Amino acid sequence: MEYKQLDDYSKGFLDSILIKIPEYKQYVKFKKYSDERDETYVYINIPCPSDAGINLWISTYGDETTVGFDYFHCHFGYRDSHEDDYDEVIKMIKEIINEGIINITGTREGNLAFSCFIKPEEIASMEIDYDNYDAISIKSWKGTFNEIIKGSTD
Repeated sequence: MEYKQLDDYSKGFLDSILIKIPEYKQYVKFKKYSDERDETYVYINIPCPSDAGINLWISTYGDETTVGFDYFHCHFGYRDSHEDDYDEVIKMIKEIINEGIINITGTREGNLAFSCFIKPEEIASMEIDYDNYDAISIKSWKGTFNEIIKGSTD
């Protein structure tokens, strides 16, 4: 699969991210949606430098981009222009890798109960009903804020 098989949205996103973060070129893959569909999409999987055992991933689908880190993912594709979408995606990626936002996750009976991004300075003021969850953990890109708040991550 090749670049030329991408739709215009995916080509535009890939061009934009590689201009702004060229080192991600080594992680770019082109994938086919399924055997029934010929469309191709961009998938970028960047290894996390911390020992958190998670990656940052980015994918395109139609006129949408998804960014995921740990259990949380976010969809983009609703701005006035594709370029605005691309800028928002790249802004979020940079916030993740600069640890401007981090992920907090809670599980109940071994199942995901919640996951969201927060700013590191919001950790101290989080209002969580700890009795409602078996485990709560924080993960950040570089590992600076990694913490098991409650329970086990196993």
